[in-house]
Amino acid sequence: MGRLPINQDVGSGVRRLLLDDQPQRDVLIDQKIVYGQSFAIYCLSEYTLATGDSRGIEYAQKVFDLLQKQAVDTCYGGYFEMFHRDWTLKGPGAAGGDRKTLDAHMHLMEAFTTLYECTQLPLHRRKLLEVIELLVKKIMHPVYGTGVPQFWADWQVALRSSSTLYGAGTDSPKMALSEKLKTTPATGTTASLPGY
Repeated sequence: MGRLPINQDVGSGVRRLLLDDQPQRDVLIDQKIVYGQSFAIYCLSEYTLATGDSRGIEYAQKVFDLLQKQAVDTCYGGYFEMFHRDWTLKGPGAAGGDRKTLDAHMHLMEAFTTLYECTQLPLHRRKLLEVIELLVKKIMHPVYGTGVPQFWADWQVALRSSSTLYGAGTDSPKMALSEKLKTTPATGTTASLPGY
């Protein structure tokens, strides 16, 4: 088994690690998804915690720094989720570039928790606390006590339309809440939610 060189030409937040004897392959899906980037931070941090190998946390911090540069909404807070390869936001509707999601922010909380556990850096703690605050104050519904699945950039609720996909494991409560709080998908207007 050869050493693991870094392929710098992939263009993603997480560099592909390839064995020396593996051929270079074509990129099949080149979009950036913050949900996926969060798993990179999480697993790389866990790798360092489990093995003591500092390469894991080095790459986790690089992905974290990249998200702070490319995915943070500096106007309203939180993180956009769906990007093209060059980090431009994907389009609206089914492409998902116009929304922020419960799923992405929950997984960022998970990733930032492990990152902070590993590094103990004040910046990682601050970003973790920011995500927790968003989850508690914006994403969790104050009356129903469940997470609201999707939001527009300004944190107005973006209710379910026929093109909305839900994350695994939490579909039923999200769908039930979304059905109670219908909107007109064509206009993008939101219903008035108790407690919002």
